[in-house]
Amino acid sequence: MSARGLNEVVGRACISETFMHGLMNGQRAELIRRPEFDLEPEEAGALLAIQADTFADFAAAVEGLVKQRENKAARNEGQFRVSLRWPS
Repeated sequence: MSARGLNEVVGRACISETFMHGLMNGQRAELIRRPEFDLEPEEAGALLAIQADTFADFAAAVEGLVKQRENKAARNEGQFRVSLRWPS
């Protein structure tokens, strides 16, 4: 699962005031369903669950989601790593 779609939603809001207002004023579900965002159901659900009064708060919450994804991916990648210790 990548964070690309989440970042694209925030990026679009940064360059389009109309899009940003839609995210914050009841059109979020409709806007994030656009095919260019290619969000997985879990990502879309997380975006819909964000409760924010300002776009800055919304963007900070999305950043938290992205960090969670990155941390989860890092843990999954490292689960088969083994540290070898050579006798000294």
